[in-house]
Amino acid sequence: MNSVYIMTPEGYLISSVSKLKENILSLTSGCVSNTKKHNLQEKSCKKGKRDNMAMLDYGAILRVDGKVINKDVFMMDSSDTGYVCEKAVYAEGTNYDGEEVQINGNYFVYAGDKHFLLCFYKGICQIISEEKIIDSVHSVDGMSETRFNKDLPNVTIEYLDKNWHLVHYEKPDRYDIDCLKYQYGAKWYMHYLRACKKSLRVWYKTHNYRYLATWSYNGHSYEVIYGYGIDSNRKFIWNDDLCDSYDFTISEKQIIRAWFNEKD
Repeated sequence: MNSVYIMTPEGYLISSVSKLKENILSLTSGCVSNTKKHNLQEKSCKKGKRDNMAMLDYGAILRVDGKVINKDVFMMDSSDTGYVCEKAVYAEGTNYDGEEVQINGNYFVYAGDKHFLLCFYKGICQIISEEKIIDSVHSVDGMSETRFNKDLPNVTIEYLDKNWHLVHYEKPDRYDIDCLKYQYGAKWYMHYLRACKKSLRVWYKTHNYRYLATWSYNGHSYEVIYGYGIDSNRKFIWNDDLCDSYDFTISEKQIIRAWFNEKD
């Protein structure tokens, strides 16, 4: 089988092997695509439900005018101004028009005030004005994107490390292969088994899900690093073993460490 590679809009370098794997995963109830994960995350935010085990692998760090606000704080009680709304509803014209979301106690970081409040949880950024959610960002399609908000500050969200790094392609388990046989027949089943034998030579490009959000508001400069493996605990970021366990790149460690003073 000749391998065929395509570059997706998200920047993934996909081979025919991983394309087959994608078809398999769509058949298995235990696996969800990135899109489905984002949808599930959004639904959990709407309902105020949290996966306590998964949330421990995520975090956010808030810096205002060059000073980290939430050192050693897992979840902020209120924003840097002391404000946080109890609940908010999706604004008219959004995907969940009129639906209510629990805000207080459900996010790692709050930044701003009643007129313009940003909340961060896992890979999610909620933009709220007057207790209405005017925008929700669940990932970025490119290296960087700016959210334009009418009569409100613009928010730029980008990958913390904009350089690509390689992650090995992993073969699916036996259950996935059996699903393929059931769906496509014995011919595709054997075709896929042969492809899997070559999969050790298949790599694809990707990013870790760690983001940097920046904006200016009321004369102040706001920055938030958030996503997978982020921790506002100063002992964590200076521990190479812990950082390596979350696959931090050298650049990501340098950026975050620059926010903290090692002697603090």
